[in-house]
Amino acid sequence: MNTQLPLRLQLRDDAAFKNFKSGRNTELLSLLQQDAVSEHDWLTCIYGERGSGKSHLLQAACHQTQHRQEAIFYLPMSQASDWSPAVLAGLEETALVCLDDVECVAGQGPWEMALFNLLEARRTRRGRTIITSTKPLPGIAWTLPDLATRLNGWGLVFELHALRDEEKIQALQQRGKNRGLELSEDVARYVLTRYPRDMQTLFDLMETLDQESLARQRRITIPLLRRLEQEGAVNRVTNISL
Repeated sequence: MNTQLPLRLQLRDDAAFKNFKSGRNTELLSLLQQDAVSEHDWLTCIYGERGSGKSHLLQAACHQTQHRQEAIFYLPMSQASDWSPAVLAGLEETALVCLDDVECVAGQGPWEMALFNLLEARRTRRGRTIITSTKPLPGIAWTLPDLATRLNGWGLVFELHALRDEEKIQALQQRGKNRGLELSEDVARYVLTRYPRDMQTLFDLMETLDQESLARQRRITIPLLRRLEQEGAVNRVTNISL
């Protein structure tokens, strides 16, 4: 198996489809878990707001492909400045290529050309390719017309819908259960009103709470959360948009 990850990059161990609360994204989740790739779904384009779970899904797809002993390539394009566009060369035979936040290289000629060449090569071989962006691809200011044409006309396009509050509460409680951590609905609602609402931040908070719960031999309650805030063990950010 040839796993290809640029230097210093690692997949999150907890990025798995079973850990993803699908909400209104059931069709997308089902597609990503399929093994077979057809002439229509070799390219899957996913757009959604930051923190909606795009990176989680890409890395979950990578883990699933690795478990089948097949090669993967994953690159967050937000970090493209750390590498040369040549990193996208030679991926024609890779079973799965995942590119996160492709809009980050829009307007960068060498990167756009490298992305164009990659898509052309993988279309010919029907190599499974998944790309994400924070907005629909037609709204991205590509400077290479041929790339814009390909991205606007190829593949299946899905909007990744953010979870509703009740679904976020369920997701937090399930994540806590998976870690052996009991999280009451009152505590989950408290977290939603006082912390950033994207799921990755919330899951990172759950990890911190799990560590604090074990260290203090106490279950997580609102009074304990307030104490952790006062001590600076967790960072609170009020959600003024509520």
